[in-house]
Amino acid sequence: MVELDSDIYGDLYANGGLDFTNGDTYGEVHVDGDVSLTSGDVHDNIYVDGDLTLGWTPSIDEDAYIYYTGSLSLSLLRHGIRSLFLTNAFK
Repeated sequence: MVELDSDIYGDLYANGGLDFTNGDTYGEVHVDGDVSLTSGDVHDNIYVDGDLTLGWTPSIDEDAYIYYTGSLSLSLLRHGIRSLFLTNAFK
């Protein structure tokens, strides 16, 4: 499992899971494993081949999507999220 607490510029490919505790994504994120998105801002698509956990304060742009193949777990989401599109299958 990779743990990140900083901004991501460009595309990221992680094998074995990702624990994203803070920061912004400015490029696609592809993860072969489970993802925990605790905080930060998502500005581009995230592709998860595994389970997805959304924590208390992630902010997801209206034109950003999260695709996942496993199960979804939600903590209390910040009320500022205007729209949330999640699907459990890749395009």
